[in-house]
Amino acid sequence: MTVLAARTADTVTFHAVELFKQATALQRSGIDIISLGVGEPDFTAAPQVIQAMQLAAQSGKSGYSPPAGLPELREAIAGFYTKQLGAKVDPNRVIVTSGASGALSVRALSRMTSRRESAGLSRV
Repeated sequence: MTVLAARTADTVTFHAVELFKQATALQRSGIDIISLGVGEPDFTAAPQVIQAMQLAAQSGKSGYSPPAGLPELREAIAGFYTKQLGAKVDPNRVIVTSGASGALSVRALSRMTSRRESAGLSRV
């Protein structure tokens, strides 16, 4: 049997998604809604991005990416920081997520092992 960290019981529903569901339901019922809850733009990707996505899908790159992001992208980001800012960044310290919420959740959970520790309190 898999044992999960105790802190997983403290996770809550992602409220922005719940609000988005409610806004979508209201829109479907005919109510005019301007939803800013999820942060999705009201326009599609640029033609170059769509073309790159099509080429990637056609070449078999349509599966899930590694949890920390594509190694080539992580290396390119690290290289950008070195070239543009003069900051040497190890690609292993770069994580690419599909959205800010996921990144923030991973960051917060990686730092919290207990409520006392997450509040910055030492154990007595």
